[in-house]
Amino acid sequence: MMEKGRAPVQIESRTLSGSAGTRGALRIEIEYPAVTGCACGTRLSAFYRRQAEAYYRACCYGTPRRQAEQQRALWKDDTPFEPLRAGRSFSVMYNEGGFLSIFSDSWEELGCAGSFLRRQAHTWELSSGRAVPAGRFFRRGSAWRQLAVSSISSQIEQWTAEQPAAFFADARQKCRVLHGFYLADDGMVFYYPAESLGPRALGIPSFLVRYSDFGGMLAVTL
Repeated sequence: MMEKGRAPVQIESRTLSGSAGTRGALRIEIEYPAVTGCACGTRLSAFYRRQAEAYYRACCYGTPRRQAEQQRALWKDDTPFEPLRAGRSFSVMYNEGGFLSIFSDSWEELGCAGSFLRRQAHTWELSSGRAVPAGRFFRRGSAWRQLAVSSISSQIEQWTAEQPAAFFADARQKCRVLHGFYLADDGMVFYYPAESLGPRALGIPSFLVRYSDFGGMLAVTL
């Protein structure tokens, strides 16, 4: 069983911003967390800073810049051009009991190609400074994965009954492969990539499974 600590840590927001492409065709603004108040704070802050810097470079030299320059080339000089935007923001979803759970959403405007949205989440055990996979929160041999998938499938079914076009027809089959998770105050949230279970309008498909639903499967009190 994992040990549960007590005091939450402090989170501050840092920003990395700039422009790329011909005449500033792309505007980049990346928000990332800086962690203090625990022994591993420096390490976690450096991790998120490296991620922000890597994403900034990817925007400057990858698809976001190329799409922005193509859009700029099609624009008439006698009309104002609004730069395309790319960025990242973060949300602290759980910060207590020695665990810290943060997700970051990245978005890229792709001009005529629409937009792109991606989520990445990490849950940290602050006593060790290590990322914790979902399975570590449960007792060995427990059927937590089956319970989570069953709950997600039921939520899709209920949602579809109210909004038939919300999900793809095979969403209940695809959700069987869990993708990512983060902790929240009242449960564990499982999420899937945008456009994996439903159309773009759905955003990031996310499903809350309450801690109480797992019962004695949990290896730590959350």
